[in-house]
Amino acid sequence: MKVLFLLTTVGCKVHAHHPTGFLSAVLKQGGHQTDYIELERMDLRLLDAKIEAYQPGILAVSTVMQQFGHVQTCINHVKAKYPHIKIVLGGTHPILKPDCIEEIEGLDALCVSEGEMPLLQYVNAIEGGRDPYTIPSMRFRVDGQILATPNTYAVTEQDLAVLPMQDRMVFPRFRDADRSQPLPFRPRVLWGRGCPFACSYCAVPSIKKAMRGAMTASNAKWVRYPPVERAIEEVEHMLDRWKFRTYVIDDDVLTTHKDWVLKLASKYPERLKRSVTFECNLRVETIDRETMRALKDMGCVLLKFGLENGAYEMRKKILRRPITDEQIKQVFSWAHEVGIPAHTFNMVGVPGETRETIWKTITLNRAIRPARVQISIFFPYYGTPLGDEARAKQLVVTETASYFSGASVKLDTISSREIERYADWFKFLVYAAYDRKLAWAELRQKGRRLVNNVKGELKARIPLLKQVALARRRLQVETLGADGEQPEVLEQYDIEDVDQNVMDLNESAEISPEHGVEHPVLDASSAVQIERPSQSKGTKPA
Repeated sequence: MKVLFLLTTVGCKVHAHHPTGFLSAVLKQGGHQTDYIELERMDLRLLDAKIEAYQPGILAVSTVMQQFGHVQTCINHVKAKYPHIKIVLGGTHPILKPDCIEEIEGLDALCVSEGEMPLLQYVNAIEGGRDPYTIPSMRFRVDGQILATPNTYAVTEQDLAVLPMQDRMVFPRFRDADRSQPLPFRPRVLWGRGCPFACSYCAVPSIKKAMRGAMTASNAKWVRYPPVERAIEEVEHMLDRWKFRTYVIDDDVLTTHKDWVLKLASKYPERLKRSVTFECNLRVETIDRETMRALKDMGCVLLKFGLENGAYEMRKKILRRPITDEQIKQVFSWAHEVGIPAHTFNMVGVPGETRETIWKTITLNRAIRPARVQISIFFPYYGTPLGDEARAKQLVVTETASYFSGASVKLDTISSREIERYADWFKFLVYAAYDRKLAWAELRQKGRRLVNNVKGELKARIPLLKQVALARRRLQVETLGADGEQPEVLEQYDIEDVDQNVMDLNESAEISPEHGVEHPVLDASSAVQIERPSQSKGTKPA
């Protein structure tokens, strides 16, 4: 049977969607055909064109909370226009909120756990003309009623040893890549599943709770890894098919089990060490110098750590990350000693955030000197302790497309506008203290974003300007045309020429350290928004 996977990424970017790769591989191994469409904008004509060209029997959709409204629109549209297509939904949002099937009239089935076997059994049943209503870990719409089966399926470590590797050929950017040239992006892998930590803002602990029954019934551990030989085989498999110099390991915490990492390092072949590098996610509590040196020997070129907030009390009481400043500084000193660049994940706008706590985050980053910094804005996910608390207190004022899109929670301690200003200037404020090249690179990137935003605004206004020009022209012809006076017409510009009078920041001269770094010149509102906090604690900005 033909199965079409659908992923909406409206307002956000997805570098890789591992679940689709896993599920497609299982379906292909089971004798089915698969294809994939990603909607970066809500243009249902694109979905229609794909369906009419591919003629699937089943549409398999995945969603997170932010994309649920878009997914709902797509599913109802497909069911209304193509009623013969069966539609099944999975992803983190359905696991955390399984009754969301009641909100989508066009949805036939929903998976509330990991989907490898449930989806395969569902496709087999539909192809064979059999009722699928006994498949575990599913919910079904049957004659207007919702039928639920016991949630008893989860992937075990034994499964990870035998399940097929991700099917990357289902994704057009892999399938259509010129194999004689290096990939224009970094391929990504996901080896382990599960995270042992319980951060209050993260969906993973809530997913663990929702899947507790399935894990018990399947005799599965929450944190699971495949044999190290399988992990190595996947990298070799990719390298045999595509050219690339580096890849990304997307495990939540690669170093949860030190023994597994050290075994991986001991078996990692010289061919891979010579050919490719990689980056990975870690936790401060799970790394030591021995493991760090093993990763360096394998070819690790970036260690990524969640710092999140620079105030210890915020980390401990609000975020449930009781990591001390001393632990963080120690681990980053090891990274500098071993010679692996390190990265920090940071977040602003959590409940309780103030100007002081944001500056503590900036200051702690300056002290540990990361080679790369990421900044996001707190988003209140359903099912997470901090997200549910924010919603219960009615702090949510808008549903943003992603945690990079803006502040969705209104706080009494700091304004949303100031949170967004800090997020916008965060990386520059960190880099400027210790790395002038990184600071200038961030300014150049901000310049490019500004130019693109201006171009976007102008493009959006062009139809309006044309209408205004036409209205003025008609008015002038009607009132002044009798005596032969030419009407005044608004001058039109090609939108692609907008950049001609703007300095090309990409072509600007390289800034060497001896040139120094000046403070950026901001408009008045920006300058106010990123000033250092006063001595008064928790004061709300004017």
